[in-house]
This record gives sequence, structure tokens and C-alpha cells, in this order.
Amino acid sequence: MYEWKSTEKSKMEDASITGRLAIFQEIFCKWYLEMKAPQFVKLTEPWSMYPKARALRRRIIFHAGPTNSGKTHASLECLVKARTGIYCAPLKALASQVWTRINQQVPCDLIIGDERVFPGFAEHVSCTMEMTPLNEMVDVAVIDEIQLIEDKDRGWAWTRALLGVPAREVHLCGEFRALRLVEHLLYATREWERLEIIEHKRMVPLRLESDALTGLQGLSRGDCLVAFSRANVFKFKQQVEEAYPTATVNVVYGGLPFAVRQAECDAYNTGIERGDFHILVATDAIAYGLNMSIRRIIFTTLRKFNGKEMALLSSSQILQIAGRAGRYGLSFADSGYVTSCHPDYTAHIRNAFRSSLPSIRTAGVLPSIEILCVYADMHPEIPNFYMLLCQYVREVSTSKYFHVCDISRSLLPIARTLQGIPLALNDIAIFCFAPLSAPGGESYKVLRRWAENHAKPPHRVVMGTELASRPLPTELPALEWRFKMIETYGWLAWRFQKTFVELEEAKLLKEEIVSAMKAVLAPGMKRSVPSHGDVHVTSAVPLNDPSEADLQERLMRRRPEAI
Repeated sequence: MYEWKSTEKSKMEDASITGRLAIFQEIFCKWYLEMKAPQFVKLTEPWSMYPKARALRRRIIFHAGPTNSGKTHASLECLVKARTGIYCAPLKALASQVWTRINQQVPCDLIIGDERVFPGFAEHVSCTMEMTPLNEMVDVAVIDEIQLIEDKDRGWAWTRALLGVPAREVHLCGEFRALRLVEHLLYATREWERLEIIEHKRMVPLRLESDALTGLQGLSRGDCLVAFSRANVFKFKQQVEEAYPTATVNVVYGGLPFAVRQAECDAYNTGIERGDFHILVATDAIAYGLNMSIRRIIFTTLRKFNGKEMALLSSSQILQIAGRAGRYGLSFADSGYVTSCHPDYTAHIRNAFRSSLPSIRTAGVLPSIEILCVYADMHPEIPNFYMLLCQYVREVSTSKYFHVCDISRSLLPIARTLQGIPLALNDIAIFCFAPLSAPGGESYKVLRRWAENHAKPPHRVVMGTELASRPLPTELPALEWRFKMIETYGWLAWRFQKTFVELEEAKLLKEEIVSAMKAVLAPGMKRSVPSHGDVHVTSAVPLNDPSEADLQERLMRRRPEAI
């Protein structure tokens, strides 16, 4: 049984009736989690790990539709009208963007891993999915891009938010193909009957050009070339600048810090609004949330490295990227266009739009730090955290609607790197969950030194000369690596505030690096509008919303089967 602590008894005696209820709820949750801990280790019923959410009669609203259909906009309208609320974003860039938007109406905090911004007296929070707070009850929560619940690496964060956020009203935004799985999960939580579905249709038509481009001929203002690596982004940037001397070419890719990415987006959008000849070269970093005035998406390839090999893009990925063309309320709001640099690619894109996307089958799950600590207590014979993780992955089982997320490229390599360091179990688990965005030999070397300094006297962890030395490098890859490692330092500094002592210095250094990266990317001169102006598209066919054909079947409220 749970043993009452003297401090808890004292708090109960001194608190008001409302305060006593809150304290009792907190104590009940602790007792519940302690009693259920061995069951949680199995991950067969992950919804039972969130008693606060289970104690509520949550209303769930699923905003289903394609890109540029107003799903997130409608949800945010409800969020800012609520007294308290949370916005959960798929990316740090989108969390920051929405934070700025919410702050124009109501005060809002920002929580994105290595950064915290608290304007004061805020009752709203914008955060990344992994940082979703589950302790405080709120009126409205918005979970964006719910279809990413199937992701093999990060899907656990969407599952955790969906099952665990203690909000009276939860808005889910995403593709129709996530609906059936959401119904199954809500049936398990006994919330299925309180699920509402709102259909959103694309507000700007999307058209597929019948002919692929020949090389880079025929590029026009507002085009976006899509590649899938930094090297290819800059290769195409150089080729476009050589072929179109009057063009300004902006770039967006995942390795750029949000501030640099936003500066490139702003420069591009501003140039387009002025009528200047701007072209964008980007990775699929544009696929989620960034509001850009793109007239035409041009796929330079349909293959992307998935962490193990080069793989063909799925229909869902193609639709998500293609949907960035034509943005309601911005330039090119009459139509968006899609094409490619190869006829075979165009045929594959056409098939993606004509096909009915299969429903998502499983949601990602991952053990929390608390569960791993319980598992360690159950297996005292396992000598270190790396071997503990390996055995847990071998033994863990889930039910049919869940999959265990892949930790072979995240937790396991870090745990292997930190072997032999005398860290407390909870501390080493936190280190392993650190978002190491730049994995590799040098990154692991720096992380191991931080862990060693955290573990041994005087328990003082500084960034180190690899990150803080001057002058700063002038090459983008080196600047990106420094920035990502400083982000990791900041993430750890918020969790180990007594030992990671250079948080403020890290913030200032990040600002320096952002300025240096902006200088590297700055155009050399002002470009004017080319004489050929916009290319008029005459051979294009309208693309139907792929969700409409099977909408009736998807919306049939068949009773989900039990999990």
C-alpha cells in the first residue's frame, strides 16, 4: 500500500477543500502508478498509464482532411478561446510559429526541448509532441498531424499525447487514414462515443502537370524544387543560380535552425509578394506547417534515405509535400501545381493521388524513464543500462494496435557510448533520451565527456572547446553541428540545472551561430524580375481529394473491436 508521508499529511491539513482534492488526486496517481508498474512494463495497455486523462470525460474532435484544408486553423481558433490550452506540434519550427501566433491573442508559453519561454501569467502552452505536459488539467488540447502516430521512430510521442493529455476537449488534426486507429484506441479508453469527426476539404485546388520538366528548363517565380539531402539542396541551388542569374534562390532543410529557416521563408515570401523572381529549394522540411507562397512543387526525386537505405516515398509522403503548393490566403491562392523532373516520377505521383491510402494499423509506444527504472528493479542481475535496454526490447510485447518504436538509432547507441560511467539509473536514462540530432563519433565523444563530468566531482558540465571556441567556422555543416550539439546541451541543462552550468552562455552562442548561418546564406545582390515572368500552365489536370472516394466508408461508425 501507498504510505502517507508526513509532508503530505501536513499539506492536507493546511489546504482548502479544493487544494485537498488536488493533493489527494496527486497521491492517488502515485499509488496507482506504483501498483500498476509491473503491468505497464509490458506496454499491452498503454492507456492505463495515464489516470488523470482516464478520470476525465474527454470530448475528442477529429479534424480530418488533406493539407491546406484549415484543420489546424480551426483547432487553434478553439484553443485561443479556451481559458487554458496546449498546442502539440510535430516540429520545433511549427511549435515556435504557432507560439508567435497564439501570443498575438493570449499569453502563451513555449516548451521545445532545449528552450523555454515564459512570458508570465500564461495559461496556454505551445510545445513539441515529445514535450507535451501531462500533469496539469487544461480545457483544450490540439494534437497536430495525428497520422504520425504510426512513425517507427517518434510515433510514441503522439500515442502518449492522445492517450495521456488531461484536457476536457482534445482536437486531433490529420489525415483520414488515422481515423480507424484512433477509433480503436478511444474504444479501449471508453471514449469512442464522445468522438466527433469534422471533414475539411482543401481550399485551393491542386493540379498535376501532365509533362515532367526537361532539366531545369521552364522554372518560374514561386517554384519549389524538392530534394532530400543538404548536398542535393545546394547542388540544385547552384544549378538554378547559374541557369537563372536574375533569380534569388532560398533554401529550407531540416538541418537549419528554426530562426534561419524562418528567415529564409520570410525572405522568400516577401520577395514573392513584391513580385520578385524567387525560387525555393527545399527538403521535406516544408511538409509540415511552414506557410509559404509556393506556386508549384517540383520533385527532383522520389527516393529518400530512411535511415537504412534509399526508399521510394509513400503515397502519404508525396501528398503531404505536394500539398504545400497553392496556399489559401497567400500568393498563388487560385491553384497549386505539382510536377517532377522525370516522366516516371510524374506517373508515380499521379498514382499517389488516385489511390486510396490504407488506414494506419498501429500506434508507436515506448517505455518511459519511470518504466525502465521499474524494469531495472525487476532485473537487478543486469549489469548496465545498455544491456537492460537490449533485454527489454527482446522481451517487451504489445497488443495488435501498437508497435514498439525503433531505438536502434537513438537510445541504444547512446547507452552503449555511456557504458562504464557511474551514473544513477535515472540520470543515465535521461542522457539516453537526449535528442542527439547530430549522431556520430564526435557527437558521442562530447556527450560521454558531459556524462563523465556530471558523474564526478566537482559535478560541473561546460559545453567545451569543440562548441564554444572562436572564431566560429564558416562552413554550414560545421555550424549546423555546433548548433545541434548546443541544443542537446540545453536539453540536458533544463534537466540537470545544478551541473550543466552554461545554459545562458549556450543561448548566446546559438544566437551567434544563427547570425553566422544567415550571413553564409545571404544573397550577394538584389535580383529583379526576369523578362519571361510566370510560365503559364496549360496542360494540367485537377487532382481530386484522395479522401473523398472512400469518405463514406471511412466515416461509417462501425463499433471498433476490443483491443
